[in-house]
Amino acid sequence: MIKYIVDGHNTINSIPNYINILENDYPTCIEKIIDDCELYSFKKNIKINLVFDGNPPFAIQNNNNISIFFSGKEKDADTLIIEQSQSGKNIIVITNDKDLRRHIVSLGSKYISTYEFYYLISLKIKNTSKSNEINSKKNGLNTHEVKWWKNEMLKEIEKKKNIP
Repeated sequence: MIKYIVDGHNTINSIPNYINILENDYPTCIEKIIDDCELYSFKKNIKINLVFDGNPPFAIQNNNNISIFFSGKEKDADTLIIEQSQSGKNIIVITNDKDLRRHIVSLGSKYISTYEFYYLISLKIKNTSKSNEINSKKNGLNTHEVKWWKNEMLKEIEKKKNIP
């Protein structure tokens, strides 16, 4: 089975759609790339490792086809990507980082640009039928949506408390 290893922040900072979201709300941007990768991995039946620098902005849940990694304080995302690319077999790394590309090629892995990857996942997103979108909403809100609604309700409660 093919495994994609996505350089998360490199991808986010390369794609205009993600940059627009990132400028307003970092957690929403992370949630968006996770959702896009989950849909793509499900449709193509591939494994995706999504790798980010730093610590997660919210609780992360992995599923069968996608695993999400944050490097923490001790390492950077590139180090994790190199470690995950060691086998080289059937691994494609998604990054625009030239140094990282050179390193993973020396390990026997392949790479594609973030633009090529986004093109692939956007085709799958566009091909998602309306009924699939409706069915996914029947499962409830995602973590970010729950937090947003909770904050909105708390704001309204505070407003009502301050009314004389």
